[in-house]
Amino acid sequence: MMKAEEETEEDVLIANPSVCKLIDQRRKEGYNIAFISDMYLSSKFLRDILKTCGCCEDIDDIYVSCEHNARKDTGQLYDVVRKELHPAEWIHYGDNPRSDIKMARKKGIHAIH
Repeated sequence: MMKAEEETEEDVLIANPSVCKLIDQRRKEGYNIAFISDMYLSSKFLRDILKTCGCCEDIDDIYVSCEHNARKDTGQLYDVVRKELHPAEWIHYGDNPRSDIKMARKKGIHAIH
C-alpha cells in the first residue's frame, strides 16, 4: 500500500513555482535551507520528489515528523531542528496557520504564512 501511495504522490505532486523561486532566492542570499514536514513518508522520498521539482539540493536538510517522533503541530519538531542545526536566524514559511505559523512563533521563530 505504501509503495502504491508513493507512486501516486510521484504522479500528482507539483511544485509551486513561486515557492521554488523563493527557496532559490533565499539560497542565493546565503540562507541554509531545511524542509520540515508533519508527514509519514520518508525524508528520502520527500528529498527525491523535491529534487525532481527543482526545489531541493543535496546540502539541504529534511526533517519529517515520522522519523523524529516529533511534530510541528506540537512544536516538538521545531525543537529537534533547533537542537541539530543551531540557526542564528530562522525564517519559516508555511501554509498551515496552526502548525506552521502559531506553533513556530510560539517557539520564537519568524514565521510567514
